[in-house]
Amino acid sequence: MKTKAVVLRGPKDIGLVEREIRLGPEDVLVKTYMAGICGTDKNFYLGQLPKMNGPGYALDDPLINFPYDIGHEGGGTVEEVGSKVRRFKPGDFVMSFNVNGTMADYFTAHEDDVEPAPAGLSKEFACLGEPIACAMFSGLHSNVNLGDTAVTFGVGFAGQIISQVMKHKGANKLIAVDVIDQKLAIAKQLGADYIINAHRENAVQRILDITQGRGADVVVEAAGVAETINASIECVKHNGTLVFYSWVTQDININISRLHHDSLHVINTGLVHHSIDERRVWTPWALRPIMQHTINIDPLVNRRFTIDQAVEAFRTDVEDPESVKVIIVP
Repeated sequence: MKTKAVVLRGPKDIGLVEREIRLGPEDVLVKTYMAGICGTDKNFYLGQLPKMNGPGYALDDPLINFPYDIGHEGGGTVEEVGSKVRRFKPGDFVMSFNVNGTMADYFTAHEDDVEPAPAGLSKEFACLGEPIACAMFSGLHSNVNLGDTAVTFGVGFAGQIISQVMKHKGANKLIAVDVIDQKLAIAKQLGADYIINAHRENAVQRILDITQGRGADVVVEAAGVAETINASIECVKHNGTLVFYSWVTQDININISRLHHDSLHVINTGLVHHSIDERRVWTPWALRPIMQHTINIDPLVNRRFTIDQAVEAFRTDVEDPESVKVIIVP
């Protein structure tokens, strides 16, 4: 069958195409309910493509090639299953966890690359299950303890969720750092004790002042730029915890000496990059506080477009500083 789909033809070149999709024996066919634009999609749209050196990759092997079926956040209702599929049946609502091309009326996925939406989770939040679960997993594994001072650099969609989790885990002082006043206002509304606009003041010095020069117990980097990564390294305490959430797609220089000299605990909290079996265990646990209404997601989904408005949706995500999560509805 054919489906209308969003394609990235090159940097800043979004288009709509009619794409042929085929159902393999281990695949499910999903009618899309909603898809979200991830920070990774934004990087790819801007032409910031990572080189994937390391085991399994040739030297400087690109992760993607144009044209690219963009979009990996999303979900919807299973319409049909392949002959070997055992985990799902038509009518099930599923969340994408390792699928490209979710910005479409329909998409197909191997049954291992979608997760069942937990009972009680709204369809909208289920379609954002991957980014929500990833942020929740990061906050829950951030090493925050009762009484700690915790900092989040970058309070976009993930940073707002991580910040709330750290506050609920017992952070006595929660500090949110960003350059957009609207996002900082949301962070304050959702529990931040201090907000810092890094365009107007020295964030590192302010954090050191708040902590009487000691530094923060836990610092989460969720902005994804060299400046915030280095600022995170500067303001975490001796033996403190540095949490890397962002996927930085370009090479940068960092003060790696401090990671060694001050024996920093460095955590990479990417849930989606765990094994399939681990993801199946951790995802329901990470989403449980959402269904318990402990974490507030509603103020974060603040820009909506139809699939026919995909060009405007991507432009808004890049150019509108107050957008937190942009979604596309078929």
